[in-house]
Order: sequence, then structure tokens, then C-alpha cells
Amino acid sequence: MFQFVKKLQEQVYVYGKSLDDLDLVSDIANSFGIDKETFKEHFNSQKIETITKNYFKFISQLGVQSFPSVVVDKDDKYTLISQGYMEFDKLEKIIAEEILGK
Repeated sequence: MFQFVKKLQEQVYVYGKSLDDLDLVSDIANSFGIDKETFKEHFNSQKIETITKNYFKFISQLGVQSFPSVVVDKDDKYTLISQGYMEFDKLEKIIAEEILGK
């Protein structure tokens, strides 16, 4: 999954492509062995639309407004701990405090 997302981000941030281009996204999926037409059918399905809308509603309720954002899930309690770029050392400290109470 990570490699798929990496390819998507590469298309956007390196090549300036739009993920609104279903042919582009299905080509990337196909490079991972997923049939392009099957991908398109699932991508355009009502089920996926509902899942996506519910996900966006969920992240909106968490207060996520930018990319990248980091959300910690501890015992089914979600905490937004960073929005936008943050140095790893600072992020690591915040995560340790949130998860380990250190």
C-alpha cells in the first residue's frame, strides 16, 4: 500500500499531475497488478463514495485541515498532534508524550 501511495504522491508533487485523472490512477493501480477496469468500477462505486465521504467527515471532526497531518490512535481515542511539516525530533517527542506519557 505504501508503494502505491508513494507513486500517487510522485505523480502529484514531481510531475504535477492531478489525481482527478482516473486513467492515471488506474494505470498506477495496474502497475501493482490490479486490473484497470476492475479498479475503475470499484473507484466509481457507491460503496467507495460512501466510505470516502465518511472518512472525510471523520477527519474533519478530528480537526485535520492540512497535509501532512499526524493523528495518534490510543485505545480508540484519536488525537491530532501535528498539521503541516514538523521536524522529526519534535514530532517524535510529541508522539512519545501522547502514547507513552513521557
